[in-house]
Amino acid sequence: MIGDDKNKLVCLGDSVGTNYKMKVRSNSFTELLARRLGLEARNYSVPGATTGYQIGFLSENEEIIDSVKHAKVVLLVCGTNNVLQTGLEYMGRAGGIDVTSWRLFPKVLAALKTNPAKAVKMVAALNSKEAKDEIMEGVKAYKNDMPVLVDRIHELNSEAIIVAVTVYTMSDASRSPIYKVTTKSQSETADDLNSWMKENLPEKGVLVADLASEMRAYRGKEELSNLKEDDVHLSDAGHMFTYRLLYDTIVGGHPELSCEESPDIVHVRKRKTREERLAGDSAPAESESSRKVREIIEKTLARDDLDYGENKQFIEMGVTLMEIFDVAKAIERECFEGREVVDLPAYDYPMCVRPKYFVDLVDGKVTESVLGHVAELPHYASAEEKQAAEAGDSPAMKVLRKHLYAYLGDDMIKLDRDTSYFATLHMNYVDWYNAMRPAEVEINMRLEPARAPSPETATLGEIAEFAERAGFTA
Repeated sequence: MIGDDKNKLVCLGDSVGTNYKMKVRSNSFTELLARRLGLEARNYSVPGATTGYQIGFLSENEEIIDSVKHAKVVLLVCGTNNVLQTGLEYMGRAGGIDVTSWRLFPKVLAALKTNPAKAVKMVAALNSKEAKDEIMEGVKAYKNDMPVLVDRIHELNSEAIIVAVTVYTMSDASRSPIYKVTTKSQSETADDLNSWMKENLPEKGVLVADLASEMRAYRGKEELSNLKEDDVHLSDAGHMFTYRLLYDTIVGGHPELSCEESPDIVHVRKRKTREERLAGDSAPAESESSRKVREIIEKTLARDDLDYGENKQFIEMGVTLMEIFDVAKAIERECFEGREVVDLPAYDYPMCVRPKYFVDLVDGKVTESVLGHVAELPHYASAEEKQAAEAGDSPAMKVLRKHLYAYLGDDMIKLDRDTSYFATLHMNYVDWYNAMRPAEVEINMRLEPARAPSPETATLGEIAEFAERAGFTA
């Protein structure tokens, strides 16, 4: 009998498990299923995550480990990035698209639909031996990782019901012949992986929810994905579809969990009343560009409950990485006639961005790089003063100082443990990224600037201490 302390439903997933682009964010399949089963939802889905990433979570993240220990149900919604990301990058390179750009996925989809010449090149690249060999490495990694992941969950909680979800492709999510033809090899790879799941995971006590096959067989009118908007993630209807499949899968293996679906399980979006909107107008006065950016963000995210702050990081407001990408595209569309002016240069680092970055962009301030006023920054009076200041540097501090000097092009600027990128050096977001990234490469770790410390307020000393606590040594 499952213990009374097992009161959580935990989702370990990639972006498929997030509530990205949903009109009612609380109706993700994880939350719907948790409400149906009377459990507390804990969704640890991370865009870009692979099975290896989730193994790392269950080795190091105490919050997730504790949640799994108290889970009645654990959902495994990962595998897409093991299989599909590599193929996407091959297609992007063949289509002349920057594969490190946050625009890669929608640009590949747009080219497939609108540019036959590029589509032919991209499909040929996807079907090349090199691409297939590299994709198969991802499949092998998945097959090696999943048993390890399942064993780790069982080690933490032998009573947990584990449900793995099969990997769906663009071909499964759409009836369009474009995707069925162009992504045929990806679908074949996903089919191989899904067959392996269905054959092998039940032997380890795992239930398999075959989302890929069910989507392929679906004949309803509602779109299960956002492919019409050049995005493959689940729509609101897709989350509802997946929730019902998961419920049926669980009850099929554990009929004692069968229960009715109460009317309040599915949430309806709550809109602010006229009085609430008017009350919001009494907030401190905004500049025209601030008001415009705030309205674009609220409209793009379709959220009336956003705890908005111009100087808050998006992560503090509960905004996901991919939603930041949507905001960036909306800013370009509505403020810059669609020109690609937003610089979000790496897949993780946009999490440090604040709405203020977009406001400054609209105001034309982002182009004012710190490099334009290096001469105005405080400088050491002599080489001896600089040498004395550097005498007590820790290994991480030496790395930070070295790369800052390289970026600024001036090694006599005063840098010490109390120096911060934003408050002291007056960097903008792009400056900060270009100066921080080489240091992270040398230290060989993410410095988690979006969380602790914060790039807006953190000093070099705090960042160095963070790196050293994480294990960096010279």
